[in-house]
Amino acid sequence: MEPVVRIRGLHKSFGKLQVLKNIDLDVFESDVLVLCGPSGAGKSTLLRCINMLEHFHDGSIEVLGKGIKESHGNLSFVRKNSGMVFQHFNLFPHISVINNVALAPIHVKKTPKEKAFERARKLLDQVGLTDKYDAFPGQLSGGQKQRVAIARALAMDPKLMLFDEPTSALDPEMIKEVLDVMINLARDGMTMIIVSHEMGFAREVANKIGFLDDGKIIELTPKEEFFTNPRNDRTKEFLSKIL
Repeated sequence: MEPVVRIRGLHKSFGKLQVLKNIDLDVFESDVLVLCGPSGAGKSTLLRCINMLEHFHDGSIEVLGKGIKESHGNLSFVRKNSGMVFQHFNLFPHISVINNVALAPIHVKKTPKEKAFERARKLLDQVGLTDKYDAFPGQLSGGQKQRVAIARALAMDPKLMLFDEPTSALDPEMIKEVLDVMINLARDGMTMIIVSHEMGFAREVANKIGFLDDGKIIELTPKEEFFTNPRNDRTKEFLSKIL
């Protein structure tokens, strides 16, 4: 089986600071990979390199069989077939929730408006926001905004979803409503790469966990092994502090 994401020898620097160091990674269809580790380890940068929100210096990334540095057409294909959910929602504040969800399919995929809005309603129902079609982002809680952001990403019918600490900006009581949506996506077979510090969520939904430290993936294992028998001393130290 060909991986959905294949990364080889990835290096990324900001000036003289080397943030990613020789990253190799394969993510296969229906994998749910949670990337964890201390702040500054390179987790979010790695995620952002996958759809070229950050340009990398050396190495290669293929998504759905397309090398994302090889042509603009490949990058456009990858962005149309992958969705990304950020920490801070990035919704358009001046248009309604349903318009936020329908906008990209209409303008990027040229989906007819009636079909795009029908799909948007179904996705908002799916994330528990049936009564918020006509609300504006400023009228929503943080958890509701993040669920709209997930629906918006799903509206492009992605084959890969990327989540960059999707609950870190939320109040504690709002975290569960977002994680529940992500758990349902995992159960439906969506391929996902998730940067998260929510280890309880990782334990429930991930099939693989990658631990990053100092720009390197120092442990990449099935979740059962990660929690019960980590091999690297740095992983053991990290888990001892958060579990």
